[in-house]
Amino acid sequence: MKNIIKVNQNNFQQEVLESPTPIAVVFLAPWCKPCQTYEAIINEIASHGVRFAVVNTDSDGTLVQDYDILSVPTTLIFRDGKAESEQLVGLKSMKEVLQAIKLN
Repeated sequence: MKNIIKVNQNNFQQEVLESPTPIAVVFLAPWCKPCQTYEAIINEIASHGVRFAVVNTDSDGTLVQDYDILSVPTTLIFRDGKAESEQLVGLKSMKEVLQAIKLN
C-alpha cells in the first residue's frame, strides 16, 4: 500500500522529516501481538489517505533511541519535520489515531 512505507535510519530523513504532509510513524516489533492487531488498524486508516511510516524496532535501534521509544506499538505524529510531543503508546483505536493526526 502506497500510504504505508517502511522506514529505517537510511530513509527516515527523506520519508518522514522532509514529508510535505503529516505522517504517523509507528514503531512495531514482529513478535508483538498487539502490534499485529495495530497493523490491521493502520491498514484501514491508510486506505483513507493517512500516511504511515513503519519502523521495525528490532532492526533499527537508532531511531528507537532517538525518539525514546520504550514500548511497542508506539505512534508519533510528525508535522513539518518535527515529532509532536504526545506519543500514542500501546494499541490504539482508529478514532484515537485519527484524533491524534486531527483528520476526523
